[in-house]
Amino acid sequence: MSFNQESKLSLLPFPQRWVNGSIILNAIVLPRGNPLSPLMGNIDPSLDGPAFADANLRLKAMLVSGLEKLPSPEDNALEIELELNTPQNMRGLYGMLGDLKKVDTSKEHLTKDQGINAAKKPPKKTPIKNRKINKLLVSSYCNSFAFSGPRAPGAVTDEGYACAIMARSKTGKKPDPHPLSPWRPVWGNVIAMALRQPALAERLGLLYSKIRIVLANESLFKNGGWLYLDLSDSSDFAKQVSSKPQLLARYAARIPKLGNISRNLFAAVLFPVSSSSLPGDFHELFAEAASYDDGFAKIVHCAQQTTADLVGLEKKASSPAFTDTGVMLGWDDEQILIWLNRQIADPSNELRNSPMGVLGYRVDVREKVGPGENPNRWAL
Repeated sequence: MSFNQESKLSLLPFPQRWVNGSIILNAIVLPRGNPLSPLMGNIDPSLDGPAFADANLRLKAMLVSGLEKLPSPEDNALEIELELNTPQNMRGLYGMLGDLKKVDTSKEHLTKDQGINAAKKPPKKTPIKNRKINKLLVSSYCNSFAFSGPRAPGAVTDEGYACAIMARSKTGKKPDPHPLSPWRPVWGNVIAMALRQPALAERLGLLYSKIRIVLANESLFKNGGWLYLDLSDSSDFAKQVSSKPQLLARYAARIPKLGNISRNLFAAVLFPVSSSSLPGDFHELFAEAASYDDGFAKIVHCAQQTTADLVGLEKKASSPAFTDTGVMLGWDDEQILIWLNRQIADPSNELRNSPMGVLGYRVDVREKVGPGENPNRWAL
C-alpha cells in the first residue's frame, strides 16, 4: 500500500468497543519524516508549523451515518472534540531514539516503498512489480473448513514450497565476498518499531488509547456508518492543512450497525477519506471490514509437529520429532496472505490506499461452565 506522497501527517482510528452509548477508540497519529524538524514547512513563511515533537495536537472525531458511500470531508458529519493530552518532553525522547538508533537524517521522508511496517533492515530489493509473498496452506488449515482450492494468489498446496526450499539449500552458492555497507534506519523505521511498543508509542504521541466518544444520539449508527479523525481548528498544523489539504491523510473505520447491546468493534482495514472519487473496486474491502468487525478470527487451526522436518517438508521416511515443540496455531491463512500482499503491491496497480489494521492476535481461553454459571468468564 502506498501512502499519499504529499501527506505529512496521517490519522488512523481503530475502534475497540461499543458500550453504554459510547465508542471506545484507539487513535494512531503518524508523522512523516524527521519528527525533530518542522513537519509542514515551505508552504508560506507565515504558515510554517512546528516539529511533530513540539506540536500540541487537538483532534476531533467525525461520525458519518450510513454506509451508502465512502466518507468525504464534505459529508454532514457529527463532530466531537476529543480530550487528549499531548505527552510531555517528546523532543527529548525522540532525540534519545535518534541517537540510540543512529537515524539517517539525510533521508527526511519515507519513500513510496517504506510503509509503517518497515521496522527491520530491508533485504536485497526486489522490483516492486515482482514482489509477492507465497504461503503454503498446511493440512490443518485445509481440513478446518470446506476447502476446495486456493483462493489467494501465492497460496500453494502442492510440492512447490518444499521444492523451492530444498532447491535453495542445494544451490551451494558461496556468500558474497563483498562486505555489506552499513545500514542506518530512517525515521520511518524507528516510528514503525515504536508502534509495536504501545507504552513507547504513547510517550511519543503516536498512539492515544482508550478514548471514549459519547454519543448523545445512540441511533446515529443504527444502519452503520463511518468514523474518522480530523484536526481541530485550535490544533497545530490546522492552518497548514486548511491551506493545503493534501498535507493531511485521513482514514475512516467502518462502523457496523449498533444497537442497545454492547459489542466489540474492530477495523481490519481502513478506508481513505477523500473529496474526489477514488479509483479501484472497494467491494472486497467492504466484505473484509464487515467480516472482521467483531475482532475474531474465522478459520482457526492447530497442529503438532510429527517429524523432525519443518512443516511442509515432511517426507514418508522422515525421522520422528526430537522434542515436543508444542502446538502450532494459525488462523485465516489466505486472508492474511491477501492483506500482506496488498501492502507491498505495486502502487500503480493497487490504487485503493487502504491500510491494514491487524497487528497480531491473542488467545483467550474460556472456562467450561455449567448451567446457570456466568458464560462470560474468561481465563487469560
